[in-house]
Amino acid sequence: MDRHDDIMEYLLGKLQEEDKNAFEKEMENNPALKAEVKEISDLREAIALEEEEALRNDFKQLEKGKTKPKVFLWILIPLVLLGLILGSIYFLKTESQEEIYASYYEPFPNALHPIVRGETDKSEKNQIFLAYEAGDFNIAAMGLEQLLKEENNPELRFYYALSLQGNKDYEDAMSIFNELENADFDYSSHVLWYDVLIGFG
Repeated sequence: MDRHDDIMEYLLGKLQEEDKNAFEKEMENNPALKAEVKEISDLREAIALEEEEALRNDFKQLEKGKTKPKVFLWILIPLVLLGLILGSIYFLKTESQEEIYASYYEPFPNALHPIVRGETDKSEKNQIFLAYEAGDFNIAAMGLEQLLKEENNPELRFYYALSLQGNKDYEDAMSIFNELENADFDYSSHVLWYDVLIGFG
C-alpha cells in the first residue's frame, strides 16, 4: 500500500486503531505527508460544500425556470471534475500535483459581464472582460485591479482572483479566494473549488 492508499484509508476511517495511531505519529514527524493529507482533506470538504450549496441554489433556480442552460452546465462541470480529481489521486498515483491541476483547471466563464459579439462598446469594463474571455489574464487582472478601486464588490474580486490564477499568480489569487470564502454573492459556491485547486498548481 503506497502513500495515496494510506491517506485515503485514513481519511475514510478505514485504518485499524493501531495503524491509525502509527499514521498520525508519522504525520507529526513528516510535514510533507501532513500537508498532503490536508490538501486531500480540503478537497473532500470542497466536494461536499460545492455539491450542497451549488446544487441547492441552482436547482431552486431551475424550478423557477430562471437558470440559463450555459450557466447551469458550468455549475455541473465543477461538481463532476471535483469527483474525478479524487479518483485521479486514488488511482492515477503517478500523476504529479501539477499534472492534476493541468488536467482539471478550466477558467470560469464570463457570466458577470457577457460580451455581445459585434457590439461597439469600448468601455473599460468591456475591454477587461474581452481580455478575460480571450485568456489574456494578465491584462484582465491589471484592468480589474484598477476597476476595483472604483467598483469594489465580491463579484469583481472573484474575477480578479480568477484572472490572477489564470496568470499563475497563485499566492495572490489564493489570498483573495480565502477572503471571499465567507462572502455571500452570486458565485460564492465556486470559490472553494478554485481555492482548493490552486493547491495543486
